[in-house]
Amino acid sequence: MNQKFTYKHSAVVLPEMQEAAGDNLPGPLNPTTSTAMNRKSLVYNRFETSLRAALAAALLLPFAASAQDEDVFILEDYVVEGREFDAMAAAILAQRDADSIRTVVDAGAFGDVTEGNVGEFLKFLPGVSVDFVSADIRSVSVRGLPSANTPVTVDGNRMASAASSSSSRTFEFEQVSLNNVARIEVTKVPTPAMEADSLGGQVNMISRNAFEAEKARLNYRVSVNAPHDHLKLGRSPGPGDFPTRKVRPAYDFNFLHPVNDNFGYVINYLSSEAFTPQSYVIKQWDARGGSTAEDPYLRFFNVRDGPKLSFRESGSVKFDFRITPKTIVSLSGQVNDYSTTFFNREIRWETNLAEPPGTYSPDFTIGDGSGRFRHQLNTREKTGRTYHADIGVKHFLNEWEIDYDAYYSRSTNEYKDLENGYFERAQFRTGDRTPFGLGVEFRDIGPDGPGQVVTTGPEGEPFDPFTLGNNNDLEIVRSRPEFARDEIYGGKFNIRRNLSGFAAPTYVQAGGLYRRQERNIQREEYNWRPTTAAYRANPPDIRSTFGDTHYVNQSPGFGWPAVEWPSTYRTYEYFQANPTLFNFQEANAIRYAAENRIIVEETVKAAYLMGSTGFIDNRLRVLGGVRFERTETFGEGYLYDANVIYVRDAQGRFVSDNPLIPDEDVQEPSRMNFRQRHPEFVGLSTNHASIITAQYGGRQQQRGSYDDFYPSLHFTYEATPNLQVRLAYARTLGRPDINDLAPATRFENDGEADEGGVSRPTIYIANPDLVAYTGDNFDLSVEYYLDTGGVLSAGVFYKEIKGFIDVEMPLLTNELADLYGIDRVYVAEGWLLQRTANVGDVTIKGFELSMVQDLTFAPESIGNFSVFANATILTTSGDYGATGAGLVSSYIPGFVKETYNWGVTYDKGPLDIRLKWNYRGKQMRDTGDVRGALDDGTLWNRFYDSRLTTDLNIEYRFNRHLRLFLNGRNIFDEPVDQLRVTAVTPDHAQLERREKFGPLWSLGVKGQF
Repeated sequence: MNQKFTYKHSAVVLPEMQEAAGDNLPGPLNPTTSTAMNRKSLVYNRFETSLRAALAAALLLPFAASAQDEDVFILEDYVVEGREFDAMAAAILAQRDADSIRTVVDAGAFGDVTEGNVGEFLKFLPGVSVDFVSADIRSVSVRGLPSANTPVTVDGNRMASAASSSSSRTFEFEQVSLNNVARIEVTKVPTPAMEADSLGGQVNMISRNAFEAEKARLNYRVSVNAPHDHLKLGRSPGPGDFPTRKVRPAYDFNFLHPVNDNFGYVINYLSSEAFTPQSYVIKQWDARGGSTAEDPYLRFFNVRDGPKLSFRESGSVKFDFRITPKTIVSLSGQVNDYSTTFFNREIRWETNLAEPPGTYSPDFTIGDGSGRFRHQLNTREKTGRTYHADIGVKHFLNEWEIDYDAYYSRSTNEYKDLENGYFERAQFRTGDRTPFGLGVEFRDIGPDGPGQVVTTGPEGEPFDPFTLGNNNDLEIVRSRPEFARDEIYGGKFNIRRNLSGFAAPTYVQAGGLYRRQERNIQREEYNWRPTTAAYRANPPDIRSTFGDTHYVNQSPGFGWPAVEWPSTYRTYEYFQANPTLFNFQEANAIRYAAENRIIVEETVKAAYLMGSTGFIDNRLRVLGGVRFERTETFGEGYLYDANVIYVRDAQGRFVSDNPLIPDEDVQEPSRMNFRQRHPEFVGLSTNHASIITAQYGGRQQQRGSYDDFYPSLHFTYEATPNLQVRLAYARTLGRPDINDLAPATRFENDGEADEGGVSRPTIYIANPDLVAYTGDNFDLSVEYYLDTGGVLSAGVFYKEIKGFIDVEMPLLTNELADLYGIDRVYVAEGWLLQRTANVGDVTIKGFELSMVQDLTFAPESIGNFSVFANATILTTSGDYGATGAGLVSSYIPGFVKETYNWGVTYDKGPLDIRLKWNYRGKQMRDTGDVRGALDDGTLWNRFYDSRLTTDLNIEYRFNRHLRLFLNGRNIFDEPVDQLRVTAVTPDHAQLERREKFGPLWSLGVKGQF
């Protein structure tokens, strides 16, 4: 009945082993103990083939007085070495012993992470791709799917995210810190015990445990963060209204204290500050008038200087109690604060106002004398705080295992401007005065924009765009406060019965979950324009009134000279002193506030049943079951009623104001323009504040629900002691985004988008009738666990997604207008309708490869090296209904089709050097960009281009108490490129936007006591 198993790894005992052993141990098993096997020959019972069970049983051997001979584990030459917790080995063991396909990695696997951003760690994991906002990783996705389909949990419980005051499900990593995390699990195929909305995968951050140390242990780190081009310690101009230090402090620590066998606690804290220089160039190639998509011309060129200051602070505590020999209680909580203030200063040239210029080529554009020049300033402070707390209880009652927990998570986000003494936007433009226009010539056009811009006045005189002058009229100022709150709370319950009498470890498990999420969003926008007559009757001197006297002699980057900038601070001071010179855009403020007040509630209730057993001497383990989830939604948005200003009769028919048309006929669509207004609205423009208040003054609510069964089946076959094969199937779902749960209609016709260009008037329709789309996931993976502690794995996966949600942008028709209650006047004006819908099906095929290996087996010359590498490659296809000319069917919005990571570590004596590379493939950002739509209605598609970044870690160890380190992020300053294309856009016109941030260095000391 016995069989022989040879195991050559260094193994560890996880906290779960202690929990499984219960009170049969001579005092609680210290989960930090590592077990090294000299002869590594282990004979064990066929009923307990997993490594975890073998180790636990071996340690229980002296105390198992009643054990039968055939139930005894025989451990030859068994040696226990007491040493610090082998975190990497623990992660590998957890991955090997998992009941589903997942990647488990210790939080220190890739060296220090600058600023503690969890995303900077996750980007190196197989199957994970990251999304950047400026220089920061804000969100991640698994296996290429959009980030909104990647749930993020802490110890298995969902964490809240206010998502930058947006109505998105995307979890943003700004308000969470890696310092709180022991290891991270990325699950590719869920079991029935996990929530079903992990369409691509799920990220779980596992908190530090006090018993990771044999005794009290303090880890500390003190450093400075320094951008590559700002290494001086003193103060220098900007980024705001006063000089600041660009080399900023950072420090963190974690204290682990196993007080006794039954109680331990962990305290973590991090504080990090960073200055980030940001330079942008934006090129917009146009194809209207006499030009074509095959032969566009460069119409707009922008240079933006966008430095920012960021502050990250995080603290957490965790307590572990063993209140009885068979009951363990864990209590944890964390608070994360994040704030950043960014100061975007931008200059922009426009060659012509309407038709294309007469002379242009891929290398140059010569304007027609109707060009314009603009200064635009954007200044905002973004702040946020995230709380997360949970309590969990586990009982081990012989054959029964019961666990349950409850948690609460809250995240807020706020944008501020006026209360800090500046406008969010101030815009100055030259060229609006009739007949004033500029001659603009773009010469030597390359990837970073024109090598030279020649600007002349209306008479051909030289015009200096880098110096403030009185031709730069103040055009508009804006405040845009925003606030969002996301709250998630709930709990789950699991009960397992271990069954005896089977030829392999067998159990049945059931459980349930309750989760409620509440999202409250309020965004406002206030615009003021100078009153033309009063402002121009006594125009201020631009330089002395609005000029920035602090941020001076600073190049915006890309080789451009220093610019004399206006200041949002000075502009706000002028506004406060001269309020009568400004006209408040009241109608826009009313409409914007109504459209952007959203309340959404979502409740998920779930129950599952699953079981597991083994075959072939337990070399084949099978787990299967089914989960039922019901989702109930509530959404509240504004109620737009264009007809509320018109009079109706007792039958609800519109009353005509034309005596020649009988009242009974005025509802005929062709006669709608003869509707009689209520007296208070007679003679007012359709954009008058009182009309907008009436039309947008209502609120509407909508409830919905959907439910389904989500089965899954997992096979794990141990072909050899080192080789493991997994086959899995699971059905998952992808929920509609938050903004689609609140009924709403939004009209946008502001003439210009933030990055320039002409907007196509668009009506945005929310669709609360959306249902979750489903995915059938099939996975096959092979994992080889090396004797030296490394892992090689390869896998293929296949996903069929039904009811994929995407955006449609048809022209507004009479039928669509009537369907959504929109006035038909917008049809005549050629507006677009943008709506989200379940539009079709998508198929994803993928391949994944991963390797983690040290080279200790190799000759001494290379034996001090270790390497890691992984790759994820997707092919996507399907009929998903997206609009936009030339949309390549294999590209689907949000998907990243290729990710590669690799790295090498040299570790000898006191020196440790790590080089890491991350490659992120081309990603479609969205379809149907309305800016600069072609004359035939063709829209542009936008992509993020592929990107390869390199990170560096160097560490010199004096002793375990003191180590000197230097870390570098993106050390070769790889830019972020954004493309804007149709199917026929030539190569030279595809690059729309390039962003550079410079490397960020961190220098400091760290150690352990």
